[in-house]
Amino acid sequence: MSNIINIGYREPAIIGDAGELHIGFPFFYGSRYSDCFRDNDMFSFEKQTIENKYNIKFPLTSDNFNNLKPEINKDNISINFPDNFLYPIDNAEYNRGVIKDFIEKKENFYIPIFFVGEELFEIEPEIIEEEVADYIRLKKAAFLLQFPMEGYIGRNDISFKWLHKFVEVNKLPNTSILFVVSNFKIKETYQAFLTENNLTSCVTFLPYNYFEHDLWFVNHRYKLNEVYLNHHTGIKDNLIQERKKRKFFKHFSFMSRRFDLHRLITFSHIKANGNLNKTSLCSFFNPNSIPNTEIKKYLTYDYWKPIANYKNVIKFVDSTDFSVPFLINNNFRSGNTDNLAETLDMYTHNAALICIITESLYNKESIFFSEKTFKPIYTLNPFFLVGNTGSLKELKKLGYKTFDNWWDESYDEEPDLVLRLNKLYTEYQKIAEWSIDKINQVYEEMQPILLHNFNVLMSKDGITSFTESVLSHFNTLNKE
Repeated sequence: MSNIINIGYREPAIIGDAGELHIGFPFFYGSRYSDCFRDNDMFSFEKQTIENKYNIKFPLTSDNFNNLKPEINKDNISINFPDNFLYPIDNAEYNRGVIKDFIEKKENFYIPIFFVGEELFEIEPEIIEEEVADYIRLKKAAFLLQFPMEGYIGRNDISFKWLHKFVEVNKLPNTSILFVVSNFKIKETYQAFLTENNLTSCVTFLPYNYFEHDLWFVNHRYKLNEVYLNHHTGIKDNLIQERKKRKFFKHFSFMSRRFDLHRLITFSHIKANGNLNKTSLCSFFNPNSIPNTEIKKYLTYDYWKPIANYKNVIKFVDSTDFSVPFLINNNFRSGNTDNLAETLDMYTHNAALICIITESLYNKESIFFSEKTFKPIYTLNPFFLVGNTGSLKELKKLGYKTFDNWWDESYDEEPDLVLRLNKLYTEYQKIAEWSIDKINQVYEEMQPILLHNFNVLMSKDGITSFTESVLSHFNTLNKE
């Protein structure tokens, strides 16, 4: 089995001194697909538009491109090359080239498409060039779709319907799309879509835990770097020694940046309960400047009225100005102005034992883990996970251990958000009664699990397994 994966781009954009391809134009680019890129991305323009604007001719050498960067940046044109997001692979390598060259040489290849959102699925699927379609029909090429940074693909039928229509209008085989996503429930939801619509699968979905294998919040964040394991093991060892000299003095930490309802309710549950407020460190931000009137209106709907301690929650929300950020550490950056995904607040992780994680998603159609889940694992803290139904169960499949020896984790199985939040609130209240001595005793009891989880996080087994899956799919392409 070959360990080389050919990656085919539409045209060369940046080449090395020897003519090797560094960056290529993606298959879908230009004004028709401008909404599919980050704001004002270079690939949201036609190639000729960029060439005329800067009096250049693609492909550029790396040196020529670096010289051009200041002028591009001055025009507020961003450069987020999709190639930067090819997933790391272990004991294998990507070979970048141009589609027409691979076809001429009769070599197999993937056509990469990187997503930053669902905008592509709002555009009518286009009929692709016949030469490319024919090659895919021979099963010698396939699309490699990548959506690593969010977990909402598959929460509804939009993406499934688009993919099936794209395959249908281009008369492509059912083996022509490998879609790597961070939603660990997508195979289940896709199968339900197929059953409901009496369809045959035309996409192979491959879940991949992007944020587990690219730790945004640390230096040396890439697992395949030689220094990775030694560097982070040293930090862990130092942390263990440091905690021998101090005690946790709070029970909970709650750190939330982007406003969402499960975060508002969790924050309000803590602040509206005297004992929980006293035993917790909390930050809460409102970077999108949602007006107080809007925030207060959310919880007046009947659906939310069964929330535990509802009257006091409403009283707290009504009396709070959410335009003012709640900070734990006054010297720490504000989530109203900064993206805190790349930060690690060690003061808080060392002060409070248990992290209350409010993940990006909380619906029952997805299971997604962002950097929020992996921060307490890295810092050797136990956690409650306020996220998608079944998140703890999925973490256990990935090799992690959780904390049902110390509290009830049945909330993870509850599909109704209000009931799930109420179950969590019940556990918070019980733990808030623990003494500081008990908090620190529990930390000692949890050491084997905390260290086990850290070691799982450090492992590259997930990347190795992913590599094997991609290679296996790539090597099923027709070699003739």
